[in-house]
Amino acid sequence: MAGLNPTETDEAVELIRKIHAMGLTLIVVEHVMEVIMDISSELRLRLGRADRRGPPERVVRTNASSRLTWVRTTMLKVNSISVRYSIIPVLLDVTFSVEEGQFVAIVGANSAGKSTILRTVSGLIHPFEGSIEFRGEAIHGAQPYDIAAKGSPISRGAQDFRQAHGQRKPAGGGSHRSDEQEVQKSLEEMFTLFPSCGSARTRRARP
Repeated sequence: MAGLNPTETDEAVELIRKIHAMGLTLIVVEHVMEVIMDISSELRLRLGRADRRGPPERVVRTNASSRLTWVRTTMLKVNSISVRYSIIPVLLDVTFSVEEGQFVAIVGANSAGKSTILRTVSGLIHPFEGSIEFRGEAIHGAQPYDIAAKGSPISRGAQDFRQAHGQRKPAGGGSHRSDEQEVQKSLEEMFTLFPSCGSARTRRARP
């Protein structure tokens, strides 16, 4: 179910439950642990020599932590948002989620709404329908500076960077962090990973 959006996943889980309620035995091959946790009454888990069996919540918890093993934290959840510029709708019923550790790309043609989605998540535009949650907290009505302080994405137009040098752009990502030394440390790590960015620290952006 990795390719399904949250609504489709819920519908698939409900269908599995209905089939099981008919008295049928099901064998499910699935790597989305949230789904396995949701539909299973008992799990058997082998980790090396360890063999655990029982209710899902007990089997997948580690001894040192109450956090569920393999259950990812949903960082960003966009629920059926619709956005308009003035009175003209430009986005209708957009839903997606981003889990901790995931790499998610929004791909589309020019004017498909990619930038509008990012601007809406950043608080520069507010949806007239739907909701946005960051780490479980509603942010669809929050101001951009409050969203940035929480660590959520920052959207800026290209015009903001025309006079910016090579270090100012990545430094913008740390604008919500108060510890200047930690920001500088992160910049140095980034320049180590991407040496070509390091050589462009003082280079002005092209118009």
